Amino acid sequence: MRWLEIEQTDFGFAILQSLIERPYLQPSELSERLALNGFQLSEGDVSQILEDPDSPFLVEPQRWYVDPAVVQVDELDLAHCDLRDDEDLQSFVGASSFDNNPELLEPDWSGPTRWIGPELRPWQKDAFNAWVGSREKGIIEAITGTGKTLVGAYAAAYSVDYGFKVAITVPTLDLMDQWINQLESCIEDVVVGRLGDGYEDSIEEVDVLVSTINSGSRHYMRSEQSETLLIADEVHRMGSPSYSRALEEEMVSRLGLTATLERNNDNGVDDILIPYFDSIVYSYGYANALEDGVLAPFKLAFIGADFTPEELDEYASLGTEMGRLSKQLRAAGLIKGEGSTVFAEIGSLAKLDGLDFRSKRWAQKFMTNLSQRRKLQASATNKMGAIQALTDSIALSERSLVFTETKDAASHVAGMLRADGINSQSFDSALTRSERTERLKLFKDGRIQVLCAPRVLDEGIDVPKVDVGVIVSASQSRRQMIQRLGRIVRPNQTGRPSTLFLLHIRGTREDPKEGGHEGFLEAVLPHATEVAHFDANTDPKMIARWYRS
Repeated sequence: MRWLEIEQTDFGFAILQSLIERPYLQPSELSERLALNGFQLSEGDVSQILEDPDSPFLVEPQRWYVDPAVVQVDELDLAHCDLRDDEDLQSFVGASSFDNNPELLEPDWSGPTRWIGPELRPWQKDAFNAWVGSREKGIIEAITGTGKTLVGAYAAAYSVDYGFKVAITVPTLDLMDQWINQLESCIEDVVVGRLGDGYEDSIEEVDVLVSTINSGSRHYMRSEQSETLLIADEVHRMGSPSYSRALEEEMVSRLGLTATLERNNDNGVDDILIPYFDSIVYSYGYANALEDGVLAPFKLAFIGADFTPEELDEYASLGTEMGRLSKQLRAAGLIKGEGSTVFAEIGSLAKLDGLDFRSKRWAQKFMTNLSQRRKLQASATNKMGAIQALTDSIALSERSLVFTETKDAASHVAGMLRADGINSQSFDSALTRSERTERLKLFKDGRIQVLCAPRVLDEGIDVPKVDVGVIVSASQSRRQMIQRLGRIVRPNQTGRPSTLFLLHIRGTREDPKEGGHEGFLEAVLPHATEVAHFDANTDPKMIARWYRS
């Protein structure tokens, strides 16, 4: 369908009126707007009309508006005119000016007009363009440390330019502070509000509203007066039934950010996140980041330890009962998968409403035993002892991070390192926000050499460059492991590779020789500059020599 064929028809007038009343629409949005006025046309047909060389429409970068060299808009007249009247239409045609912000109307779009942040890296530009090209819906996967938050801030600036409101959800208060600092330092003349931590700002009163997921799932974040972009940071968190309430259907633009789109023990990705965000529109992995120099090269060392006889008996007993419970669930026709998929199936059953009491109890007991086995692995006597094998290497580092399963384990490891003369502190959710901020500052300044933390450092919190990471509790989550590696592979001043030490108990699901962390290792092993295997009883000086080599 050509523009000249419909220019003088009611349909042609309706297109003009729609883009005059609400410029900067995507073809899908214009199609929906026309449908409200009784004109049914597919997105493809609308695109064909807009792209017609004879049409009076321009685009930047994928949002359409009326060419100011062809159509003049007098807003007062528009309020009293019906564009379906030929005479009224002619009053708009043939003018050479447009009463709007001319900076937004340049055909060669050069970026958000309010953007004062750093120039995007090539991968960040590609990711942003991929999102815009997917009708401003989609998820960007980028490993920790590569700068995906900056892409989100850029998308916010872009949307604010077009009169949108922006709602951002984050999992923690620390991330809320980081996002607000990022937005205010990168976007000129922007009003940023908070929802959560005692704040209840309204999106109608600000340009951008940053909320915790918990608060966002209990309040409407969409503006009633403007279209709204939703940015979900650490979007994998939104796949639970409770948090998914923040995914309002009326949000016309949607952007998810994550290191890797995975969840454990449920089907939230396939059932909730992909249907809402449509697809992963861009992925940026280790190979890309290393090639671009965004991340530093890294070495990987496995430190193997054994259970004590008592721990081994307890581990085996828990496993035997888990096998019995899974057999009962399979006999009842409730699970069908094999291998690691069984854990996700049983995890979903344990939360399923309406499941008969006996079956749900089996599933819940299975998950309880699984949790106990993981804690047993994380706090195994000889694994704690293996920390001693790494003290010489940690002492040589500029900064180190130690990842544990629990707060108690983090405190215990920090105490062990202090006993060896290494300035180490725990970092966990029991600290106040001001205490966490102070410890991060001391860590950045070099007055704390080692931070020992459970999962609180896995997501989002901006930590200084680190050259050694020690994973005491090796999560079964590929996403969590990738996040942890991302904490230590940021380029450092020395140019030396960073080093990740991965502790494991032999013969368990975390043992690489037993297939432990298969997905994570498949992703990172090809990119490690060197891989080594040590026993927990290895002389610390031997490991330190390898580390410094």
